[in-house]
Amino acid sequence: MASVLNLDESFDTISKEDLDFIKTQTGILNDQELKTHVISVAEKAYKVFPFGCITRFLFLNGRMSHHFGYKRALELCSAQPGAILMDIGCCMGTDVRKLAADGVPFQNIIATDLRAEYWDLGHELFKSSPTSFPVPFVSADVLGPSLISDVESLLAETTTPASEANTLDYHRNISVIHLSCLFHLFDEETQPRLIERLVALLSSRPGSMIFGQEVGLERTGKLPFQIRERDVYCHSPESWKALWEGLFPGKVEVEAVLESTSLPEEGLGLWLNWCVIRK
Repeated sequence: MASVLNLDESFDTISKEDLDFIKTQTGILNDQELKTHVISVAEKAYKVFPFGCITRFLFLNGRMSHHFGYKRALELCSAQPGAILMDIGCCMGTDVRKLAADGVPFQNIIATDLRAEYWDLGHELFKSSPTSFPVPFVSADVLGPSLISDVESLLAETTTPASEANTLDYHRNISVIHLSCLFHLFDEETQPRLIERLVALLSSRPGSMIFGQEVGLERTGKLPFQIRERDVYCHSPESWKALWEGLFPGKVEVEAVLESTSLPEEGLGLWLNWCVIRK
């Protein structure tokens, strides 16, 4: 199979900061050696599923760490003992590796993805192992019936309660949920179900947060950018706020902003960066 990357001699969608982080994590400092290594892993990932983020190296981007909500997420994890950050749709785990590098303990992170192959390829990409990078991973469909029970079981196995009075309750411990480039994979009718699932996973403590990034538009509608053989349904900041506030009136605070994308030539519109805080 021909290379799926087609980027000649540069990672033109990746910032220097993100490339430096990849070099630090892999120990590969030579640019050409790193490119060869990344292409090798990306070819395997493309065979798992041909997402655009694979073909354009976007899985190397630190979406979480560049988000305006990241600082708040770190502060929340630091301020609440036992607080857990869950990264849904983690792909190869670039975001959770940055999270760990920024001081969040392995046991306070959960990574999930529909395809466990991506998590395994993440170990190959970053030259790690489940022993050297022991972040718990759950392979599950975010809308499937097993996700909540799988996460509950995982937390019960990896967390030791201080006393019977503090018996683990995953609803109290998942204080932050991050997910990027996930909502636009679902149609307009399914997106509210996804929101309800996220809120069901989140701690009921005021201040708990969900944040992420999706393809967005100045006016809500569909983009002729095919995913799963259909157009992509995208929100404006206004419709995004209305969606959450309509489902949970008076219970959430929503911030959403549009930013330019590095891929305008592919019709990807804008990035919608958003953060939802539980009141």
